[in-house]
Amino acid sequence: MPMILASILASGLAPAEADGDAEILFTLRTWQGDYETAAASGASSTAFESDLWAVRPDGTGLRQVTRLGRGTGAGCWSPKHEWIYFQSNVTGDYEVYRCRPDGSGVENLTRSPGTEDYGTQYSPDGTQIVFTKHRPGEPGRVALLQVDGGSQRVVVTGSYSYMGRFLPGSGAIVYVSLRPNYGVYRRDLTGGNEQCLRREEGVDLHNPVPSPDGRYVLCFRRAGGVSDIWRLNSDGSAAMPLTEGNTHESFHLGPKDLHGGSDPPAWSPDGRRVAFVTGDPAQVWTMAADGSDKRELCRTDGPCGYAQWLPGGRRLVFVSWVGDFPQLFIAPAAGGAAEQLTNLPGAVLWPNG
Repeated sequence: MPMILASILASGLAPAEADGDAEILFTLRTWQGDYETAAASGASSTAFESDLWAVRPDGTGLRQVTRLGRGTGAGCWSPKHEWIYFQSNVTGDYEVYRCRPDGSGVENLTRSPGTEDYGTQYSPDGTQIVFTKHRPGEPGRVALLQVDGGSQRVVVTGSYSYMGRFLPGSGAIVYVSLRPNYGVYRRDLTGGNEQCLRREEGVDLHNPVPSPDGRYVLCFRRAGGVSDIWRLNSDGSAAMPLTEGNTHESFHLGPKDLHGGSDPPAWSPDGRRVAFVTGDPAQVWTMAADGSDKRELCRTDGPCGYAQWLPGGRRLVFVSWVGDFPQLFIAPAAGGAAEQLTNLPGAVLWPNG
C-alpha cells in the first residue's frame, strides 16, 4: 500500500444526515507503474490492488473499510446499513462477501472455488441477493443467495446470462441473455416463467435497470456504435428511446482498458428522474423518466462516470478524472457546482450511497 494511503486514514462511522444520506462506499484501485503496463498483465493479476473505502457526503471521515486487496470492491450497503456486500478474488477467483461497516466479520458467502461469482444486487425486501456465476468454459448463469449465505441456487441457465436485478413488487428478476445476441429477459422466481422483454436481431440490449416502483426497465440499445438509453414497461411493452446518439456505456481507465466497466443509468429514489453519462468529454446529466427535460448536472474538467443518487434524492455522487486518476465528486441533484470528496493516489470507482 502506498504510504500516502496510511497517512490519510480516518476512523469512526458516519451517522445518517438529516436528508437521509449516510456514508458513501467506493472502490479504490491502485497499481504499480503506468496503467497500460498493468493492464497488459490482466485485470485479475496482482498488478492491481483494490479495496473498499468510505467517506461522508461532506468529505470528512475518509476511511479504508477492507484490507483484502486482489479485486475487492463493488460494495453496496444492506438496507439498514448493517452489512456491506462486495466481491473479491482474494482466493484466486471472485466470490461474494459481506462484512460489518467497520470492515470486521468478513464472510465468504458463495464459497465456490473455480467459479467467478460477482455483480451483487439486493432484493427489495432485504432477504436475497442476485449475482452472476461464471465457470470458465461454461455460459454465465444468474443465481440467488440468501443474505446470510444460505440457499444458493441458480435460476437462469442455458445461454450466457448475467446482469440480474430484482424487479420491485413483482417477485421477478430481469437480466441479459445471449440468444444469439443480447436481449433483456424477465423470470418469475416462483414458478420460473420466463419472458423475453425485448430482443432485436443484430442489436444488443443490455444493462437492465428497473425503476423503484417496478413499472419500467431502462436498458442500453447498442447498434452501430451508438448505445442509447431505452425505457420499457416491465412487461416489455411500449419500448421507447430516451436518448439519441449516446455513445457512453462504459467507464474506461485508459486506452488499454478495452472492456471498461459497465456504466448504466440510475433512477432517482422517487423514480421521477434518471441520471446518465453522455457527451465528449463524458459528463453527468439528468432527465425526466420519459426522456424530457434533459439537464447537465454540472461541468467538470475531466470525463465522468458512475453517477448514483444518494438515498435522500437531493444529491448525486460520481467520479471524474483529476490528473492521473478518477476521484469522487458530489453535486446537488438540481444542478450546481460539484465538490471533490477524495484526492487519493489511485482510481476511485463504483460509488454507492
